[in-house]
Amino acid sequence: MRDIKIRDKEMLYKDVDKRLDMAFSISTEIKNSILPLIEKDYGRLPVYVHVVNGKIYMDIYLVINRNEKFGTRTSIYQSIIREPYQIIRMEMNEIPGSSLLAEDLFRVPSLIISHLYIENGRMYGRIRFHHSDLHEVNKIISKLTESPNSRLEDLGPSRGGIWELNRLNRFLPLSVLSYDQDLPDEWKFTSGMETFTELKPQKSVDKSFQLIFYGGNGVSSIPGKIISDDPSISLVTGTSDIADQLWHESNLNFVSRIAILAKQFEGVARTVIILPTILAGDQLAILSRIGKNYENTNFRITAFRTYSEEVWEWI
Repeated sequence: MRDIKIRDKEMLYKDVDKRLDMAFSISTEIKNSILPLIEKDYGRLPVYVHVVNGKIYMDIYLVINRNEKFGTRTSIYQSIIREPYQIIRMEMNEIPGSSLLAEDLFRVPSLIISHLYIENGRMYGRIRFHHSDLHEVNKIISKLTESPNSRLEDLGPSRGGIWELNRLNRFLPLSVLSYDQDLPDEWKFTSGMETFTELKPQKSVDKSFQLIFYGGNGVSSIPGKIISDDPSISLVTGTSDIADQLWHESNLNFVSRIAILAKQFEGVARTVIILPTILAGDQLAILSRIGKNYENTNFRITAFRTYSEEVWEWI
């Protein structure tokens, strides 16, 4: 069995972290009868956006020791309690205009949503992308300027995904979980390549995923939509049975994944999940249960620990 020790000259996420070299922040006013009342008392509320059966949902994190006075207001939503939070789920279209904005964002090929939160009556999104998609991003900015409720907060060079996760970890503690399996047949086109993969948001009802592939030294291009030739960045649509089951069960069980990364090496596919610490145990249980069905692929969990900057020495 392979362990998680670093091999000589192994490609790490920090090697490709700033290939999505631009970033922007946007915000929209919350036109909802309940959220502003909750947010006024809570301050900043972390938000996770995901898709279930083709619909876009938001999971919103509330501190439960302050939640008693809002119990009747939040009771109309699905929710779970994971101390110190209650997580409530609502359809994104309950905030007028936000669902259409999310769909516009999903269509930008290189776009990765770093994180979302609600504060001071507005929902904020921090987003990274490659400069080749600046024209598409400008279309979104143009729409924002036409809306009295939405605005551009920031646009410029990206500080990178690691910077964004470090920032988020300060107000929503994160953990890291990873698992290995034999490289699936559908991904064997990466055999012999140094590649790193980042899952992008996608509105889909089938089993396919959209992934941003970063090529290492000597990789000129990867099959799929080419975002950049040098350095190599491509958008690839693919499938994975285990990832589809994990995605489906996690969403149904309120398990937010802040980032999903993957690398391929020596015939192995390693997937790294970064998620709120309060949900790490739930994710581990789901993954362990699903993994029993994939023992013939040499499935094994390779990491489970609290997030810190140290993790980037081996992810």
